[in-house]
Amino acid sequence: MSPGAPEPLAREELRATVRAFGLKGPVRFESIGRGASRTAKGRLTAGGARFMLKRRPVEAMPAEHAAFLHRFQAFLRAHGVPAPALARTVDGAPEHRTELAAIELAEWVDGARWTRTEGEAASAGAVVGRMIAAAARFDPGPAPPGISFHRAGTFAGVGGPVLELAMRADPGSDASSLRAAIERLGSLGHEAWERAESTRFADEGPRPGCVHGDLHPGNAIFADGTVQAVIDFDSVRIDYRACELSAALLHFANHPMPGEDPVAWREDLDLVRLHAFAESCMAALGAPLSAAELAAIPWLMIEACALETLVPVARTGRFAQVRADRAVPFLVRKCEWIARHVPQALSSRS
Repeated sequence: MSPGAPEPLAREELRATVRAFGLKGPVRFESIGRGASRTAKGRLTAGGARFMLKRRPVEAMPAEHAAFLHRFQAFLRAHGVPAPALARTVDGAPEHRTELAAIELAEWVDGARWTRTEGEAASAGAVVGRMIAAAARFDPGPAPPGISFHRAGTFAGVGGPVLELAMRADPGSDASSLRAAIERLGSLGHEAWERAESTRFADEGPRPGCVHGDLHPGNAIFADGTVQAVIDFDSVRIDYRACELSAALLHFANHPMPGEDPVAWREDLDLVRLHAFAESCMAALGAPLSAAELAAIPWLMIEACALETLVPVARTGRFAQVRADRAVPFLVRKCEWIARHVPQALSSRS
């Protein structure tokens, strides 16, 4: 099995899941080929009801962590955020857990992937704003996960290990130019951290609260130009709302990277979508962003962009399926573009 391939759902495991959730009628399971390694996803139909099934290895999702995610998802749904309802087992649990895996069923939401329109970006921004506003009232309990990407020392010493793995994955890469690109990206990330810190956004905004942690178009379901559901709450954590908004802005203003040829990639962001998302989000927040939070957003976007490049390369030697010597120089240029254009773009709309 390839490193990024989801594990298949065994037939007996499917039968046990159906029994655990008390489902009746003819059962059909259609695997969905996206998702992290060792996570199985698919559409489960039983007796006319449809669910999104997600199977995680137990070591990847301890029971206490899963309970926290489920509680947060249910809270958001109860407060008007379009989060899918979770099915309950016959014992009242939000997942079926065995020695090997944890399986949850969420209501199936019809819709489509986004088509990168201004209206869709505005709809997504409004939902994210409502989510951040609702989450501010959520009690995370005594020991919630807290892994903000904005923290001191994140980019220290990343060059060597990242280069080693990238060269191992693609030995034909030019080590010298790849090292320079990796070091430049790490330097941009660190400089962005310093610029964000200099705004004092953490002191001028509300204290950290629960955030989704992985807001991008692939985790939203659209229909008729509007968001029908936000999905995949596996990355929920405690973080600043400016960090949540910045990472989401990056993703919803991005252009896709078609294929593996950098010539076809666009390093700029779509400022029309960025403005639509930002304005709708800020209008829905309830408590407006402080001037310090707004000033920090471009630098937090660069931090997020640098980390979302370096982390996968540090794990597998590649950025998704793209060679590091192609992806890293491109993402250096993207971070430099953000630094040149986004501060002015946001200040012009503030």
